[in-house]
Amino acid sequence: MILLCNLKQFATKNRLIFSLFLLCQISAVLILFFSMGVYQNYSESKIQDQKKPEGLFDERTGEEYDKDDPFYLFYEISYKNSEDNPLRAGTVKAFYRELINCIPDKLDGLGTNCTFDLDAIVFPDEELDENKVDAMQTYINFSYDIKNGKIVCNQEEEIKDFKELGWWKGGRWFTEEENISGKNVCVADIRSIKENPLFDGKLKYNKKNKKYYLTLNNIKYEVVGELNYPAGSVHIPFEAIDDNFYVIDTLCFKLNTPLTKNEFAQIKQLYLKYFSDRQVELPNIAVSDAEQLRFYNTNLIIAIVVAILVSINLILLFKYVLMTRRKELAILRITGATINKVRRLYVLETMIISIILFIFSACVFDIFIKDIVLSHYEYAYVVYSLKNYCITFLLYILVIYIILNILIYRHIKKTPISLLKGGETI
Repeated sequence: MILLCNLKQFATKNRLIFSLFLLCQISAVLILFFSMGVYQNYSESKIQDQKKPEGLFDERTGEEYDKDDPFYLFYEISYKNSEDNPLRAGTVKAFYRELINCIPDKLDGLGTNCTFDLDAIVFPDEELDENKVDAMQTYINFSYDIKNGKIVCNQEEEIKDFKELGWWKGGRWFTEEENISGKNVCVADIRSIKENPLFDGKLKYNKKNKKYYLTLNNIKYEVVGELNYPAGSVHIPFEAIDDNFYVIDTLCFKLNTPLTKNEFAQIKQLYLKYFSDRQVELPNIAVSDAEQLRFYNTNLIIAIVVAILVSINLILLFKYVLMTRRKELAILRITGATINKVRRLYVLETMIISIILFIFSACVFDIFIKDIVLSHYEYAYVVYSLKNYCITFLLYILVIYIILNILIYRHIKKTPISLLKGGETI
Protein backbone atom coordinates (compact mmCIF):
# COMPACT_ATOMS: atom_id res chain seq x y z
CA MET A 1 0.00 0.00 0.00
CA ILE A 2 2.80 2.41 0.93
CA LEU A 3 4.41 1.72 -2.45
CA LEU A 4 1.23 2.52 -4.38
CA CYS A 5 0.63 5.65 -2.30
CA ASN A 6 4.15 6.86 -2.99
CA LEU A 7 3.75 6.28 -6.72
CA LYS A 8 0.43 8.11 -6.73
CA GLN A 9 1.89 10.99 -4.73
CA PHE A 10 4.90 11.19 -7.05
CA ALA A 11 2.63 11.33 -10.12
CA THR A 12 0.17 13.88 -8.75
CA LYS A 13 2.29 16.27 -6.68
CA ASN A 14 5.26 16.36 -9.05
CA ARG A 15 3.51 16.18 -12.42
CA LEU A 16 6.13 18.05 -14.40
CA ILE A 17 9.03 16.09 -12.92
CA PHE A 18 7.09 12.83 -13.27
CA SER A 19 6.36 13.59 -16.95
CA LEU A 20 10.01 14.44 -17.60
CA PHE A 21 11.02 11.26 -15.79
CA LEU A 22 8.77 9.17 -18.05
CA LEU A 23 9.92 10.97 -21.20
CA CYS A 24 13.56 10.58 -20.19
CA GLN A 25 13.18 6.83 -19.60
CA ILE A 26 11.34 6.25 -22.90
CA SER A 27 13.93 8.28 -24.82
CA ALA A 28 16.77 6.39 -23.17
CA VAL A 29 15.34 3.00 -24.24
CA LEU A 30 14.61 4.09 -27.82
CA ILE A 31 18.07 5.60 -28.22
CA LEU A 32 19.58 2.46 -26.69
CA PHE A 33 17.95 0.23 -29.32
CA PHE A 34 18.85 2.63 -32.12
CA SER A 35 22.47 2.75 -30.94
CA MET A 36 22.62 -1.05 -30.86
CA GLY A 37 21.45 -1.26 -34.48
CA VAL A 38 23.79 1.44 -35.73
CA TYR A 39 26.78 -0.05 -33.95
CA GLN A 40 26.00 -3.56 -35.27
CA ASN A 41 25.67 -2.21 -38.81
CA TYR A 42 28.86 -0.17 -38.49
CA SER A 43 30.86 -3.15 -37.19
CA GLU A 44 29.53 -5.57 -39.82
CA SER A 45 30.11 -3.04 -42.62
CA LYS A 46 33.76 -2.75 -41.58
CA ILE A 47 34.10 -6.54 -41.61
CA GLN A 48 32.51 -6.82 -45.07
CA ASP A 49 34.64 -3.97 -46.38
CA GLN A 50 37.82 -5.67 -45.15
CA LYS A 51 36.88 -8.87 -46.99
CA LYS A 52 36.82 -7.08 -50.34
CA PRO A 53 39.93 -6.68 -52.46
CA GLU A 54 41.29 -3.17 -52.70
CA GLY A 55 40.68 -2.97 -56.45
CA LEU A 56 37.87 -4.03 -58.75
CA PHE A 57 38.43 -7.27 -60.64
CA ASP A 58 37.07 -8.69 -63.88
CA GLU A 59 35.10 -11.82 -62.96
CA ARG A 60 36.01 -13.46 -66.27
CA THR A 61 39.78 -12.96 -66.21
CA GLY A 62 40.45 -12.24 -62.52
CA GLU A 63 42.51 -9.22 -63.55
CA GLU A 64 42.17 -5.91 -61.78
CA TYR A 65 40.31 -3.24 -63.71
CA ASP A 66 41.98 -0.02 -64.65
CA LYS A 67 39.76 3.03 -64.29
CA ASP A 68 40.54 3.85 -67.90
CA ASP A 69 39.39 0.41 -69.02
CA PRO A 70 36.13 0.63 -71.06
CA PHE A 71 34.78 -2.27 -69.00
CA TYR A 72 35.43 -0.54 -65.67
CA LEU A 73 32.12 -0.59 -63.76
CA PHE A 74 30.34 -2.02 -66.79
CA TYR A 75 27.61 -4.56 -65.95
CA GLU A 76 25.32 -6.88 -67.88
CA ILE A 77 21.99 -8.28 -66.67
CA SER A 78 21.21 -11.76 -67.89
CA TYR A 79 17.64 -13.00 -67.95
CA LYS A 80 15.58 -15.88 -69.29
CA ASN A 81 13.73 -15.01 -72.51
CA SER A 82 11.18 -17.32 -74.10
CA GLU A 83 8.92 -17.31 -77.13
CA ASP A 84 5.90 -17.60 -74.84
CA ASN A 85 6.95 -14.58 -72.79
CA PRO A 86 9.44 -12.47 -74.76
CA LEU A 87 10.87 -9.38 -73.11
CA ARG A 88 9.58 -6.17 -74.68
CA ALA A 89 11.17 -2.75 -74.95
CA GLY A 90 8.43 -1.12 -72.83
CA THR A 91 9.53 -3.11 -69.77
CA VAL A 92 13.18 -2.29 -70.35
CA LYS A 93 12.46 1.41 -70.88
CA ALA A 94 10.48 1.55 -67.62
CA PHE A 95 13.34 -0.22 -65.79
CA TYR A 96 15.91 2.19 -67.23
CA ARG A 97 13.82 5.23 -66.30
CA GLU A 98 13.71 4.11 -62.66
CA LEU A 99 17.39 3.19 -62.76
CA ILE A 100 18.24 6.72 -63.91
CA ASN A 101 16.15 8.20 -61.08
CA CYS A 102 17.72 5.78 -58.58
CA ILE A 103 21.38 6.63 -59.26
CA PRO A 104 21.33 9.80 -61.44
CA ASP A 105 24.87 10.92 -60.58
CA LYS A 106 26.53 7.51 -60.92
CA LEU A 107 25.02 6.21 -64.17
CA ASP A 108 27.12 6.83 -67.28
CA GLY A 109 25.24 4.84 -69.87
CA LEU A 110 22.76 2.08 -70.62
CA GLY A 111 21.71 -0.08 -73.50
CA THR A 112 20.60 -3.29 -75.17
CA ASN A 113 19.44 -4.38 -78.62
CA CYS A 114 15.95 -5.16 -79.86
CA THR A 115 14.01 -6.05 -82.99
CA PHE A 116 10.49 -5.47 -84.22
CA ASP A 117 10.01 -9.05 -85.40
CA LEU A 118 9.72 -12.01 -83.03
CA ASP A 119 10.98 -14.35 -85.75
CA ALA A 120 14.32 -12.56 -85.63
CA ILE A 121 14.97 -13.79 -82.09
CA VAL A 122 16.89 -17.01 -81.48
CA PHE A 123 15.99 -18.22 -77.98
CA PRO A 124 18.53 -20.10 -75.82
CA ASP A 125 16.46 -23.27 -75.60
CA GLU A 126 15.90 -23.48 -79.37
CA GLU A 127 17.90 -25.35 -81.94
CA LEU A 128 19.68 -23.08 -84.39
CA ASP A 129 17.55 -22.60 -87.50
CA GLU A 130 19.72 -21.46 -90.39
CA ASN A 131 16.62 -20.33 -92.27
CA LYS A 132 15.84 -17.81 -89.59
CA VAL A 133 17.12 -14.29 -89.99
CA ASP A 134 20.14 -13.62 -87.80
CA ALA A 135 18.93 -11.32 -85.04
CA MET A 136 22.32 -9.65 -84.83
CA GLN A 137 21.88 -8.48 -88.41
CA THR A 138 18.57 -6.79 -87.68
CA TYR A 139 18.93 -5.12 -84.31
CA ILE A 140 17.62 -1.73 -83.27
CA ASN A 141 20.21 0.03 -81.17
CA PHE A 142 19.23 0.82 -77.60
CA SER A 143 22.39 2.52 -76.31
CA TYR A 144 22.49 5.93 -74.66
CA ASP A 145 24.84 8.06 -72.58
CA ILE A 146 23.65 9.41 -69.23
CA LYS A 147 24.88 12.68 -67.75
CA ASN A 148 23.53 14.14 -64.50
CA GLY A 149 20.52 11.86 -64.59
CA LYS A 150 19.49 12.71 -68.15
CA ILE A 151 19.79 10.87 -71.45
CA VAL A 152 22.13 12.93 -73.62
CA CYS A 153 22.82 12.87 -77.32
CA ASN A 154 26.00 14.51 -78.55
CA GLN A 155 25.74 14.61 -82.33
CA GLU A 156 29.38 15.52 -82.91
CA GLU A 157 30.70 12.77 -80.64
CA GLU A 158 28.39 10.11 -82.11
CA ILE A 159 29.33 10.98 -85.70
CA LYS A 160 33.01 11.27 -84.80
CA ASP A 161 33.08 7.75 -83.35
CA PHE A 162 31.49 6.25 -86.47
CA LYS A 163 33.76 8.26 -88.76
CA GLU A 164 36.86 6.97 -86.97
CA LEU A 165 35.64 3.42 -87.60
CA GLY A 166 34.76 4.22 -91.21
CA TRP A 167 31.09 3.52 -90.63
CA TRP A 168 29.61 6.99 -91.21
CA LYS A 169 28.10 7.65 -94.63
CA GLY A 170 26.23 10.95 -94.33
CA GLY A 171 23.41 13.04 -92.91
CA ARG A 172 23.15 13.85 -89.22
CA TRP A 173 22.47 12.28 -85.84
CA PHE A 174 19.21 12.95 -84.03
CA THR A 175 19.32 15.93 -81.70
CA GLU A 176 19.03 15.89 -77.93
CA GLU A 177 15.60 17.52 -78.22
CA GLU A 178 14.48 14.76 -80.61
CA ASN A 179 15.83 12.19 -78.16
CA ILE A 180 13.89 13.65 -75.22
CA SER A 181 10.66 14.34 -77.11
CA GLY A 182 10.67 10.94 -78.82
CA LYS A 183 10.45 12.26 -82.35
CA ASN A 184 10.17 9.50 -84.95
CA VAL A 185 13.58 9.86 -86.55
CA CYS A 186 16.40 7.35 -86.93
CA VAL A 187 19.94 6.76 -88.12
CA ALA A 188 20.12 3.56 -90.18
CA ASP A 189 22.30 1.33 -92.30
CA ILE A 190 20.22 1.62 -95.48
CA ARG A 191 22.35 -0.75 -97.52
CA SER A 192 21.97 -3.61 -95.01
CA ILE A 193 18.26 -2.92 -94.65
CA LYS A 194 17.75 -3.19 -98.42
CA GLU A 195 19.53 -6.56 -98.46
CA ASN A 196 17.70 -7.96 -95.42
CA PRO A 197 14.40 -9.78 -96.21
CA LEU A 198 13.12 -8.94 -92.73
CA PHE A 199 12.75 -5.32 -93.87
CA ASP A 200 10.91 -6.10 -97.11
CA GLY A 201 8.43 -3.34 -97.84
CA LYS A 202 9.40 -1.39 -94.72
CA LEU A 203 11.88 1.04 -96.28
CA LYS A 204 10.50 3.69 -98.66
CA TYR A 205 12.21 6.51 -100.51
CA ASN A 206 10.42 9.81 -100.98
CA LYS A 207 11.65 11.34 -104.21
CA LYS A 208 10.02 14.67 -103.45
CA ASN A 209 12.10 15.48 -100.39
CA LYS A 210 14.81 12.93 -101.14
CA LYS A 211 14.47 11.16 -97.82
CA TYR A 212 14.12 7.56 -96.67
CA TYR A 213 11.33 6.47 -94.31
CA LEU A 214 11.43 3.25 -92.32
CA THR A 215 8.17 1.76 -90.99
CA LEU A 216 8.47 -0.54 -87.97
CA ASN A 217 5.44 -1.77 -86.00
CA ASN A 218 3.30 0.68 -87.99
CA ILE A 219 5.46 3.59 -86.82
CA LYS A 220 7.06 5.67 -89.56
CA TYR A 221 10.61 6.86 -88.84
CA GLU A 222 12.40 9.48 -90.92
CA VAL A 223 15.99 8.43 -91.71
CA VAL A 224 18.10 11.52 -90.90
CA GLY A 225 21.51 9.85 -90.96
CA GLU A 226 23.04 6.94 -92.86
CA LEU A 227 25.56 4.36 -91.70
CA ASN A 228 27.72 1.83 -93.45
CA TYR A 229 27.81 -0.58 -90.51
CA PRO A 230 29.15 -4.14 -90.98
CA ALA A 231 26.33 -5.76 -89.00
CA GLY A 232 23.56 -3.35 -89.96
CA SER A 233 21.63 -1.39 -87.36
CA VAL A 234 18.96 1.20 -86.70
CA HIS A 235 19.43 3.89 -84.04
CA ILE A 236 16.24 5.45 -82.62
CA PRO A 237 15.73 8.08 -79.86
CA PHE A 238 14.96 6.54 -76.45
CA GLU A 239 11.37 7.77 -76.18
CA ALA A 240 10.69 6.85 -79.83
CA ILE A 241 11.54 3.18 -79.26
CA ASP A 242 8.25 1.32 -79.64
CA ASP A 243 7.23 -0.43 -76.41
CA ASN A 244 6.27 -3.54 -78.37
CA PHE A 245 9.73 -4.12 -79.87
CA TYR A 246 11.25 -7.40 -78.72
CA VAL A 247 14.47 -7.27 -76.69
CA ILE A 248 17.04 -9.71 -78.06
CA ASP A 249 20.15 -8.96 -76.03
CA THR A 250 21.29 -8.71 -72.41
CA LEU A 251 20.67 -5.42 -70.65
CA CYS A 252 23.71 -3.40 -69.67
CA PHE A 253 24.64 -0.24 -67.85
CA LYS A 254 27.85 1.56 -66.96
CA LEU A 255 28.67 3.45 -63.77
CA ASN A 256 31.23 6.16 -63.10
CA THR A 257 31.53 5.41 -59.36
CA PRO A 258 30.96 2.26 -57.24
CA LEU A 259 27.57 2.08 -55.53
CA THR A 260 26.82 2.21 -51.82
CA LYS A 261 25.01 -0.71 -50.20
CA ASN A 262 21.74 1.22 -50.09
CA GLU A 263 21.96 2.04 -53.79
CA PHE A 264 22.68 -1.58 -54.63
CA ALA A 265 19.67 -2.63 -52.55
CA GLN A 266 17.48 -0.21 -54.52
CA ILE A 267 18.72 -1.60 -57.85
CA LYS A 268 18.09 -5.13 -56.60
CA GLN A 269 14.49 -4.14 -55.88
CA LEU A 270 14.18 -2.82 -59.44
CA TYR A 271 15.41 -6.18 -60.78
CA LEU A 272 12.74 -7.97 -58.79
CA LYS A 273 10.07 -5.50 -59.84
CA TYR A 274 10.62 -5.86 -63.59
CA PHE A 275 12.30 -9.23 -64.08
CA SER A 276 11.15 -11.46 -61.20
CA ASP A 277 9.54 -13.86 -63.69
CA ARG A 278 12.66 -14.17 -65.85
CA GLN A 279 15.23 -15.76 -63.51
CA VAL A 280 17.43 -12.69 -63.56
CA GLU A 281 21.11 -13.23 -62.81
CA LEU A 282 22.35 -10.21 -60.91
CA PRO A 283 25.85 -9.04 -61.81
CA ASN A 284 28.45 -8.78 -59.06
CA ILE A 285 28.21 -5.01 -58.73
CA ALA A 286 31.12 -3.29 -56.98
CA VAL A 287 30.02 -1.60 -53.76
CA SER A 288 32.03 0.98 -51.87
CA ASP A 289 31.09 1.74 -48.28
CA ALA A 290 33.52 4.56 -47.57
CA GLU A 291 30.78 7.18 -47.75
CA GLN A 292 28.31 4.93 -45.96
CA LEU A 293 30.72 4.10 -43.11
CA ARG A 294 31.29 7.80 -42.43
CA PHE A 295 27.52 8.21 -42.23
CA TYR A 296 27.19 5.26 -39.82
CA ASN A 297 30.07 6.53 -37.72
CA THR A 298 28.52 10.00 -37.41
CA ASN A 299 25.14 8.55 -36.42
CA LEU A 300 26.82 6.23 -33.93
CA ILE A 301 28.64 9.11 -32.20
CA ILE A 302 25.45 11.16 -32.08
CA ALA A 303 23.49 8.25 -30.62
CA ILE A 304 26.09 7.59 -27.90
CA VAL A 305 26.35 11.25 -26.93
CA VAL A 306 22.57 11.60 -26.72
CA ALA A 307 22.32 8.37 -24.69
CA ILE A 308 24.90 9.68 -22.20
CA LEU A 309 23.08 13.00 -21.92
CA VAL A 310 19.78 11.20 -21.34
CA SER A 311 21.37 9.03 -18.62
CA ILE A 312 22.81 12.08 -16.85
CA ASN A 313 19.45 13.79 -17.13
CA LEU A 314 17.75 10.72 -15.62
CA ILE A 315 20.09 10.77 -12.60
CA LEU A 316 19.63 14.51 -12.06
CA LEU A 317 15.86 14.15 -12.31
CA PHE A 318 15.73 11.41 -9.71
CA LYS A 319 18.09 13.33 -7.47
CA TYR A 320 15.70 16.26 -7.67
CA VAL A 321 12.80 13.90 -6.84
CA LEU A 322 14.63 12.76 -3.69
CA MET A 323 15.30 16.36 -2.67
CA THR A 324 11.61 17.29 -3.00
CA ARG A 325 10.62 14.25 -0.92
CA ARG A 326 12.91 15.01 2.07
CA LYS A 327 9.94 15.66 4.34
CA GLU A 328 8.37 12.31 3.46
CA LEU A 329 11.72 10.53 3.92
CA ALA A 330 12.31 12.21 7.31
CA ILE A 331 8.86 11.15 8.56
CA LEU A 332 9.52 7.53 7.48
CA ARG A 333 12.82 7.57 9.38
CA ILE A 334 11.24 9.15 12.49
CA THR A 335 8.45 6.56 12.55
CA GLY A 336 11.04 3.76 12.73
CA ALA A 337 11.73 2.79 9.10
CA THR A 338 15.28 1.53 8.69
CA ILE A 339 17.65 2.83 6.01
CA ASN A 340 17.48 -0.49 4.11
CA LYS A 341 13.68 -0.55 4.23
CA VAL A 342 13.43 2.99 2.85
CA ARG A 343 16.06 2.19 0.24
CA ARG A 344 14.17 -0.89 -0.94
CA LEU A 345 10.92 1.09 -1.06
CA TYR A 346 12.41 3.85 -3.24
CA VAL A 347 14.32 1.45 -5.47
CA LEU A 348 11.25 -0.76 -5.97
CA GLU A 349 9.14 2.29 -6.77
CA THR A 350 11.53 3.43 -9.50
CA MET A 351 12.18 -0.08 -10.81
CA ILE A 352 8.46 -0.67 -11.38
CA ILE A 353 8.26 2.50 -13.46
CA SER A 354 11.46 1.58 -15.34
CA ILE A 355 10.31 -1.98 -16.15
CA ILE A 356 6.90 -0.83 -17.43
CA LEU A 357 8.47 1.93 -19.51
CA PHE A 358 11.13 -0.39 -20.94
CA ILE A 359 8.53 -2.91 -22.11
CA PHE A 360 6.36 -0.12 -23.53
CA SER A 361 9.32 1.53 -25.31
CA ALA A 362 10.56 -1.81 -26.69
CA CYS A 363 7.11 -2.50 -28.18
CA VAL A 364 6.95 0.97 -29.73
CA PHE A 365 10.41 0.54 -31.24
CA ASP A 366 9.74 -2.96 -32.59
CA ILE A 367 6.37 -2.07 -34.12
CA PHE A 368 6.91 1.47 -35.42
CA ILE A 369 10.63 2.26 -35.61
CA LYS A 370 12.52 -0.97 -36.32
CA ASP A 371 11.56 -1.20 -40.01
CA ILE A 372 12.65 2.40 -40.59
CA VAL A 373 16.05 1.67 -39.03
CA LEU A 374 16.45 -1.53 -41.07
CA SER A 375 15.69 0.33 -44.30
CA HIS A 376 18.86 2.38 -43.70
CA TYR A 377 21.04 -0.12 -41.82
CA GLU A 378 20.85 -3.53 -43.48
CA TYR A 379 22.99 -5.39 -40.91
CA ALA A 380 21.10 -4.03 -37.88
CA TYR A 381 18.51 -6.83 -38.01
CA VAL A 382 20.91 -9.13 -36.09
CA VAL A 383 20.39 -7.28 -32.80
CA TYR A 384 16.61 -6.95 -33.05
CA SER A 385 15.57 -10.36 -31.75
CA LEU A 386 13.57 -11.41 -28.68
CA LYS A 387 16.71 -12.87 -27.12
CA ASN A 388 18.63 -9.59 -27.48
CA TYR A 389 15.64 -7.60 -26.25
CA CYS A 390 15.62 -9.74 -23.09
CA ILE A 391 19.39 -9.47 -22.57
CA THR A 392 19.24 -5.71 -23.08
CA PHE A 393 16.34 -5.50 -20.62
CA LEU A 394 18.29 -7.37 -17.94
CA LEU A 395 21.42 -5.24 -18.43
CA TYR A 396 19.42 -2.00 -18.50
CA ILE A 397 17.52 -2.85 -15.31
CA LEU A 398 20.73 -4.04 -13.61
CA VAL A 399 22.52 -0.76 -14.36
CA ILE A 400 19.55 1.27 -13.14
CA TYR A 401 19.32 -0.88 -9.99
CA ILE A 402 22.99 -0.33 -9.14
CA ILE A 403 22.92 3.42 -9.83
CA LEU A 404 19.69 3.90 -7.87
CA ASN A 405 20.98 1.97 -4.85
CA ILE A 406 24.13 4.09 -4.72
CA LEU A 407 22.26 7.36 -5.22
CA ILE A 408 19.42 6.58 -2.79
CA TYR A 409 21.67 5.14 -0.08
CA ARG A 410 23.91 8.22 -0.11
CA HIS A 411 20.84 10.38 0.30
CA ILE A 412 18.82 8.51 2.93
CA LYS A 413 21.75 7.71 5.23
CA LYS A 414 21.46 11.27 6.51
CA THR A 415 19.64 11.74 9.81
CA PRO A 416 16.02 12.97 9.75
CA ILE A 417 17.16 16.32 11.22
CA SER A 418 19.79 16.85 8.50
CA LEU A 419 17.21 15.94 5.84
CA LEU A 420 14.82 18.59 7.14
CA LYS A 421 17.61 21.17 7.27
CA GLY A 422 18.34 20.56 3.61
CA GLY A 423 15.94 23.28 2.57
CA GLU A 424 12.54 21.74 3.36
CA THR A 425 10.25 23.09 6.08
CA ILE A 426 7.57 21.24 8.01
